Amino acid sequence: MVLNTLSGLGGDWMEIEGVLRKMVGIESVFPNEGRMGSFLEDYLKEHGFEVRRQYISEGRFNLLAEKGKGKRPALFLAHMDTVPVASGWKTDPFSLIEKEGMLYGLGAYDMKGGIAAVLAAAESMRGSKVKLLLCADEENISKGAWAAVRKESAWLNDASIIVSPEPPMNIGEKASGVTAVTVGRGGRSVICVDVKGRAAHQGNRAAGVSAIKEAATIMASIEKMQLRSESRLGSDEVFVRAMHGESKGLSLPEAAHFEIDMRIVPPGTTEDGRTRVERFVKKLQESGEVDGRAEVVVSVKERETPFLQPYITDIRAPQVRKVLDIIRDGFGKPEIAYGSSVSDENVLANELDVPVIKIGPEGEGAHSANECVSKQSLDDLAELFSRIIERFG
Repeated sequence: MVLNTLSGLGGDWMEIEGVLRKMVGIESVFPNEGRMGSFLEDYLKEHGFEVRRQYISEGRFNLLAEKGKGKRPALFLAHMDTVPVASGWKTDPFSLIEKEGMLYGLGAYDMKGGIAAVLAAAESMRGSKVKLLLCADEENISKGAWAAVRKESAWLNDASIIVSPEPPMNIGEKASGVTAVTVGRGGRSVICVDVKGRAAHQGNRAAGVSAIKEAATIMASIEKMQLRSESRLGSDEVFVRAMHGESKGLSLPEAAHFEIDMRIVPPGTTEDGRTRVERFVKKLQESGEVDGRAEVVVSVKERETPFLQPYITDIRAPQVRKVLDIIRDGFGKPEIAYGSSVSDENVLANELDVPVIKIGPEGEGAHSANECVSKQSLDDLAELFSRIIERFG
């Protein structure tokens, strides 16, 4: 752990727990981030920030906040929503409980703890400029992040670097906390497969094609599809996330539908993933494993926002090297890591001309019961973020 060395900057890290306690006490399961947004808006204004709302729908909004003077500040990216309460909690998920140095509560790790560390760091600044983008809907389909890059790109591109205090959740046995710097993530898409068979009486099955049978064959084979690997982000991953089909009366089922959740690594894209599934199904039909009489349509699942594409931030960028130097000087040897999942970072990294990195706290249980974050790691983050603000602002 890192000792508190920034008292000269005015950091009072004892306040982190108090702010986090208030945030955990506010239910902000998407799409109900409004109260959390109002709390953070009031808090930021009380501490000298200029704050404005960017509405993404009725009652739902991002917060764009800035404080201080400077031309190319650091911008901190965070989300205000959480996932629903999972079963199995041993404590009240909306009350922050401390046990053996860990702080338990829904969102404590993902990612209200990170927000509390950013707020503490921003309060300690002396004249430097800092920006905060607090988004809605990250745990759903990133409506907030997409709204920001589409309508606030000038405000965002004014930043020198974008730092997210998301939980690490990195590939392999990587360090967590202030020395782990995540500089890339895979992407994610949902691919739909619709199978149309041929209706026939169950007493004359040979005359028809069961859509469910052929869909089941494809589903059972899908993990045999050739996947792409990337040296830093690992490999593509696929699994069946939903399926539906049923017969009518005494007929063979004529239609079946299933969905494939697909992790994508560079240079893959959503459309590339769709065409690869399509080619795989065609080979199954050509080999006779799937009945060639079945009509199979492969498409990208429709949703309001685009699926998130993979990204890798160049660690040779001057802004990234500066952060690595800050970590090396005050906290130890930095370790480069790559994320195993997607987040709002994917949106900003692909849509803006600003390097995006992630440095999150230590903890466990994101999206699970008994989620918790290390109290000491939040103090460490506040110290690091203070130094980043001072150096970039």
